[in-house]
Amino acid sequence: MGPGALPSLPAPSAVSVEQVAALAAAIETWAEAIDDVDALEEARAQVAAIETYLRRRHNAASADIARADRRLEVRIGTLLAPPRQGRRTDINGDTSSGTKKLNPGRENEFRRIAAHADDLAVAEAIERGASRSEVLRTIQRGEVQAQVDDGREFLESLPPSKDPEGDLLRARVYDSILAVEDAAKDMERWTVDDIRWAIESESLAHVRQLMTARLTDSLSVLGRFSEVTS
Repeated sequence: MGPGALPSLPAPSAVSVEQVAALAAAIETWAEAIDDVDALEEARAQVAAIETYLRRRHNAASADIARADRRLEVRIGTLLAPPRQGRRTDINGDTSSGTKKLNPGRENEFRRIAAHADDLAVAEAIERGASRSEVLRTIQRGEVQAQVDDGREFLESLPPSKDPEGDLLRARVYDSILAVEDAAKDMERWTVDDIRWAIESESLAHVRQLMTARLTDSLSVLGRFSEVTS
């Protein structure tokens, strides 16, 4: 396997359990010397086929080749050009960097994996041969945890409250205001005739009574809010 040549990989069914570790190591060494994204993706597609075959038939032996597959993805993500300026960068958006063999969604995944490859949890997942979806979930969990940590750090940086009971009451009132706002937006979908039909067409009398009572209560609450803001 020359440093610039596309590796000649065996067909998935021809890979023996005994050669998996050596094959994976050779693929990883080759990938580190290659700067051609299309060549890397062509090799990665072959490696992915081997990974899929081994997971189905020799799962215990698939970790090494899966690790090589993830590191090919890291290498590709590292080499990809940034998304085109002015284009969406979500998984369904056009983030193409011009490579011939990758769709924009896959490019976005490989960029994310490459950007987080040195994160401890992500590096451990790659090392043990986790699937791409598992690696991406690990990245997402890390990002969510980072947001939680940032929020906690911000709260801890605030000065101690001089009115904790008042703060709690204000928070509860604010939550109620938001709940009413959300409910009002949801109710905008229905006309008065829609609501009347939903109640009157209900065959069970006790359900009609319950719906009428809850509607009355809701309108009463909205009336209280209009009093507050008038």
